[in-house]
Amino acid sequence: MAAPANAQSASKTWELSLYELHRTPQEAIMDGTEIAVSPRSLHSELMCPICLDMLKNTMTTKECLHRFCSDCIVTALRSGYGVTTGSPRLRILSG
Repeated sequence: MAAPANAQSASKTWELSLYELHRTPQEAIMDGTEIAVSPRSLHSELMCPICLDMLKNTMTTKECLHRFCSDCIVTALRSGYGVTTGSPRLRILSG
């Protein structure tokens, strides 16, 4: 007799990517230190690489942690864009 679906999903192990295995998270700054951030660098952090506008309803990819507008990444993935080269951002940046 087959195991119930709940038992199968509970026993599933998650595989980590090489990035996840080797990344080291940054520690939070808790001493009140202020860090200056230029408007240009802030803009690039908040810009969707697909539509080149400010991020809206941000989604993050699990593999590379790139951020996209929800509508942009859903449309890109549904059309197959970026599937063969990995991250849609990497494909956009590579031409």
